[in-house]
Amino acid sequence: MYFSDNFYLKEEDVIYILSNDLCKIDLKQNEMIKVKVPYSCHKLYFENNKLYLPCSGNDIILVFDKDLTRIDTLFPGIDFFDISFGNDGYLYLAYEYGIFSYDLGKNEVYKKTGLGFEFTEIIKDPKSNVFYLHDDYYSAPLTKITYDNGEIIDIHSFGNMYHGIHYFLDGRIIDYYGNLYELGNNTLSFLSGPPFYSRTSYIENNSLYTLYDEFIYEYDLDTFKLKSIMEISYGYYNEGEVDLYKKMAMLCYYALTG
Repeated sequence: MYFSDNFYLKEEDVIYILSNDLCKIDLKQNEMIKVKVPYSCHKLYFENNKLYLPCSGNDIILVFDKDLTRIDTLFPGIDFFDISFGNDGYLYLAYEYGIFSYDLGKNEVYKKTGLGFEFTEIIKDPKSNVFYLHDDYYSAPLTKITYDNGEIIDIHSFGNMYHGIHYFLDGRIIDYYGNLYELGNNTLSFLSGPPFYSRTSYIENNSLYTLYDEFIYEYDLDTFKLKSIMEISYGYYNEGEVDLYKKMAMLCYYALTG
């Protein structure tokens, strides 16, 4: 099984996992259901009680409800790499030459904005109308864009950030190798470089839990210091441990067996 992405719906204690299948794991009922995904999709997004799976190689977005019933398919009509939902009600998609907004009500492209680079990922700032764009494969600069009503109103480049963003945390970002950066108004400062690389991570109670080999590392999100190390096994999630470890171990299980 290839592990691609996950989302934890905290209020229902449910984990959604995208691999070759789309899986829903109910941790309260200890049940799992899964459905086949007919296209190659590597990310999932949860918005308005729906799951969105962008299939960039096929230029479509699959839409599922919370119970994994496929309810819609979006056809943007443009090659794209990643998507994110703006606070203004529009869907934004990164494509070969920049970014474009998509009107979900009309199911049509609203406006394109050229940026001069190819970006493969959009990171949303949940507290403002800002996205951060980066590219995992080339040397496109980390770029901040401000948007409103489906339009890009400001663009700022921070310079190159080669390895891409893993998390955006209240004005800080962590790249795929665990390096921590602080974002100022239009500045980017390196803070520290924790020694981890992870395929899956989990955030709760001001801690970042990340998988490396067969261990879960816990980092404090304020200081980013290592707090604890937990060894796991494939059957760990069935042993009735503390809920947090159970959730993290479930994700680790899928990552390790991928």
